[in-house]
Amino acid sequence: MSSPAPSSSRTTAPNQIAVWRTQGELFVANNLTYSVTVYDKGTGVLKRRIAGSNTQIDRPTGIAIDEVNAELYVANDFGDSITVYELTAERNAAPKRTLAGSATGLVGPVGVAVDPAHNELFVSNYRADDAGSITVYGRTASGNTAPIRTIQGSATGLDAPQGLGLDPLHGEIFVANSAYTTPDAGAILVFHRSDSGNVAPFRRIEGADTSLCNPVGLALNLARGEVIVANSNFGHGSCDESVTTYAIRDSGNAAPLRVLVGSEVSELANPTGVAICEECLCQHANPVVDRAGLCTVFEMGTGKVSMSNGDPTGDFGNLCMVGGSLSMSGGQLVKGDAYLGAKVQISISGTTAIRGEIFQPYDLTAEVNAAFDASSTKGALACDQNLADLKKAQTIYATKPGENVLCVNNVALNQVVTLNAGGYSGVSFVINVKGGFALTGGPGGQIRVQTPLEPKDVLINVLGTGTDVKFSGSGNASVVDGTILAPYRKIGIAPGGSTDRSCPPATSASRQGRSSSARRASSRCRIPHCAFAEALAACSRARASLSRHPRSGAPLGRFDVTIVLGPARIHLELPMPRSS
Repeated sequence: MSSPAPSSSRTTAPNQIAVWRTQGELFVANNLTYSVTVYDKGTGVLKRRIAGSNTQIDRPTGIAIDEVNAELYVANDFGDSITVYELTAERNAAPKRTLAGSATGLVGPVGVAVDPAHNELFVSNYRADDAGSITVYGRTASGNTAPIRTIQGSATGLDAPQGLGLDPLHGEIFVANSAYTTPDAGAILVFHRSDSGNVAPFRRIEGADTSLCNPVGLALNLARGEVIVANSNFGHGSCDESVTTYAIRDSGNAAPLRVLVGSEVSELANPTGVAICEECLCQHANPVVDRAGLCTVFEMGTGKVSMSNGDPTGDFGNLCMVGGSLSMSGGQLVKGDAYLGAKVQISISGTTAIRGEIFQPYDLTAEVNAAFDASSTKGALACDQNLADLKKAQTIYATKPGENVLCVNNVALNQVVTLNAGGYSGVSFVINVKGGFALTGGPGGQIRVQTPLEPKDVLINVLGTGTDVKFSGSGNASVVDGTILAPYRKIGIAPGGSTDRSCPPATSASRQGRSSSARRASSRCRIPHCAFAEALAACSRARASLSRHPRSGAPLGRFDVTIVLGPARIHLELPMPRSS
């Protein structure tokens, strides 16, 4: 019998939840009604329901969304199975795939996480051998398929594990260790993604100061570097039913950053699920690949941005600084606006200019969140082309329309790599770099695009921690057409490359404002946080009068690089020069 159409917003014993971010939908696993309900995350209105004999849903507990492959994963506690559906599935829809059987190792599966980058599926089993296990499968595994890895044994510390969270940037899996049979207990365990066997977690949050209380639900906010935990209590302890938040690198007996405790105000009662839904994520019919909000050069830590050496080098977009100091002396230029945090110290002298306006103090929270979110989201994409290293001049062609993901181990270039649409329409490139990234001079280490591609169609995503991202030049400038995100690394930009010495000196500007002539010459491209994609084309046109060679009239505005730096002690010596 088919299940009825949605008519009520009621949930019954809701367990874990997940958000389909791009569609603004909230998915809830309802344990007692053997169903998954889907709501508008803004209004809470029920949109559809998955339930019925064909669905194979059997006391669902865990739930996960894979936006890359448009799939919904459900962990069925009583069914000892994982069922997979289209994200738009409703009513009595049969699953696309079912993973079940004695060989799978699924025993009370309650947590599920998907890793699209490595095409793997992680499941927590709270009833396995009375302690629990984490089983790992190929993402598309079905039937009675054995796991490719299993974390299980006395050294693991597992005790009725439930919610899972995946940090794709650092290759880590977070586990809510519920300790179901022990009142006022529990821990957060962190394993390497590739761990297998009777291996101990390399980090754990546990102890009286943590306020953990039989944790069940877990979510990672990679944009803010936080772990959010739903503490259930299970009704048999004295600790608080609560939602606690920790720094993502916390370990030991760490006190939470924030605690939301059950009460009539919070309405928390035996919470079992938690999900992150970042607001202010720009959506557009033809968006840029990804950016850090309105910023072109973006310094996230307490570093130093210094523009010097006399030639008219500089930032050809908006300059954003959260902290640190800004020093400009002798022929430097910021063609857009400067958005500065309250603690940024400014020293401007000589024939320097900020053609736009200085906004201080300015809250760059949205830009910080956008940078981390963009890096983690794009870093999780499956590879379309695998390139060991980029070291030589070459042309890389798109292999399909739309987004093309290149996975690269290391970039060490002193020659030109060109990106070509390959005759396809609507092409964009995401280049995920796992190792080092360095562009050097000589002939000029460059990553450029060929028409019809534009810089907005390219994202270079330097993943995780590692060696510094380096730009330098001697002879020709190091140049990137596109956006660079490296939120966990330092970026150094050294003097290098020739600049057009015929360019006139920039008009001087003060912290308070600009001269009337400078004000008339510049175009104020005010870009709200959530309107960057929409405003990009208009802003580029408005800057056109400031982006042409003073003699030939050739456009200079094509070079558009976004640089997102790591979180602390970053020294940015000289923005990348560009030749005409």
